[in-house]
Amino acid sequence: MHAALDWAFSPNGDTALGIELTAGFVPVWMHLLSFVECSTRIEHALAHFGPEFTCVPKLKAQLYVALGFALLNTTGSADRMKAALSIGLVLAEELSDLELQLKAVWTLWSYNLNSGQYAAAKEVGERYLEIALRTPNPANEAVGRRLIGAAAHFFGMQEDARRELTLSLDHAAHGLNGGANQMWFLLNQSVLAKAMLARVLLLQGKIAQSRSLAAECLQEAQREKDKLAIAYALRNAVCPIALMTHDLAAAEQAISSLLELVTREGIAFWTSWTSCLKGQLLVLQGKHHDGIALLRGGLKARTENGWLMRNPEFLGSLAEGLLAGGEAAQALAAVEEALSMSRQGRQLWCLADLLRIKGEILLANDPTNLSRSELLFAEGLSVARDQQSRFYELKVAAAWARIMAGSNRQQTALDLVGPVSALFDQEIDLPALAFVRALAEIPGISLSTCDGDRPASCTCH
Repeated sequence: MHAALDWAFSPNGDTALGIELTAGFVPVWMHLLSFVECSTRIEHALAHFGPEFTCVPKLKAQLYVALGFALLNTTGSADRMKAALSIGLVLAEELSDLELQLKAVWTLWSYNLNSGQYAAAKEVGERYLEIALRTPNPANEAVGRRLIGAAAHFFGMQEDARRELTLSLDHAAHGLNGGANQMWFLLNQSVLAKAMLARVLLLQGKIAQSRSLAAECLQEAQREKDKLAIAYALRNAVCPIALMTHDLAAAEQAISSLLELVTREGIAFWTSWTSCLKGQLLVLQGKHHDGIALLRGGLKARTENGWLMRNPEFLGSLAEGLLAGGEAAQALAAVEEALSMSRQGRQLWCLADLLRIKGEILLANDPTNLSRSELLFAEGLSVARDQQSRFYELKVAAAWARIMAGSNRQQTALDLVGPVSALFDQEIDLPALAFVRALAEIPGISLSTCDGDRPASCTCH
C-alpha cells in the first residue's frame, strides 16, 4: 500500500486513485492504531484536491472527518482537530448525506468531550440523536444515546446519564460491521457504553455493580482482541474505578496494562493519560514526589494540546499530593485551577470532591479557621446530593466528620456521615466506610435517624 500511494501521488501517477486508496485504507490504519501515518496520509491526499480534480465529493468530507479522529489519537492539537471536523461537517451538510453528517457530528462530539467542554458535548450529542432518528439504522440511535449519556455523566447529571447509557445498551444493534464499522472507525460501541455506565454506577454508590461492569467491558474487548477498545475500557473504567475505590493493587495492574499497550502500539495521545493515572496511583501510595512529577508532566502535555478531559480530577490529585508533601500554597493553587476549569467547561462530575480538597487545604493552612472549610464541605455535600452522587456525598461527609471527631464532636460526626454510609454495602472496602465503622464503635455514641443535612442543627423526623 505504501508503494501504491507513493506512486499514485508522484508526477507520473494517478492522483484520483491515490485519494480513493487513502480513503479506503483509513479503517486499516485505524485498526492497526497507526494514527500518525493515517493523519499524515490523509493530509497528503487532501493537499492534492484541486479544481481540476472532480472526485466523488463525499470522499473529501470523509477524509476531513477521518483526519479529525486520527488527530485525536496523536499529539495533534485540539484546534487542528476542530478545524478538520468543521470542514468535514460543512461538506456533509452540503451533500445532505445523513450518515456522513452523523460521522462528522460524532467526531465533533469527541472533540468537545476530550477538550473538556461538556455542555457543548451534550448539545452535540443531542444534535446527533436528532439526525440519527431520521435514519433507518437503529445502531445510530444506540450510539446517540451513548453520546448523550457520556456527556451527561461528566456534566454531573448521573441519573440522566444512567438512563441514556442503559437505553443505548438495551438496543440490540451493537454489531456494527461492514460499512458501519468503517463509519465508526472500528470502535466497539458496547465496550464504550459499558465503561461509561460503570463510572456512573460508581458515583451512584453501586460499587460492586460498577466494578463488575468495568471488568465485563474489559473482558469483552480482550475477547475480541480489540486493542483500542481495551485501551478505552482501561482508561475510562477499570483504572479510575480502582483508583477511586482505593483498590491499589488492581489499579497498579490496570495502569501497567494500559501503559504497556500504549507503549507497544505507539499511541502518542494516550501517553499523557498514562502519566496522569500513574501519578494518581503514586500519590495514593504515598510516593508523593514521583506522583507529583508525573501528574505535572501529563497535565502540561494535555493542556498544551488543548485536551482538558478529566484534567480537574487530575489537578485535584496533584493538589492532594502537594498538600501531603508539605506544599500547601502550591496545593491551593492547583485546586483553584481545577475548580475554575471544572466550572468553565462544566466538568461538574467531580466538583464536590474538589470542594472537599480545597476545604482540607485551607484547614491545613489555618487549623483555627474551621468556618471556611465547613462552608466548602457544606457546598460539596449540596453539589453531590444535587447530582445524586452518593460516592462523593460519602467522601465529603467523611472528610467533614473526621474533623468533627477530631474536635470531640463524635456524635455530630456520626450523625452527618452515618445515614449516607448506610446506603452502601458494608462489605465494600472503602476508606470512608472503614472510618464510619470505627466511629460507630466509640462507646457512648450511636447512629441517630436525623437527615444529616446540617449536622449542627440536625432534627429527627
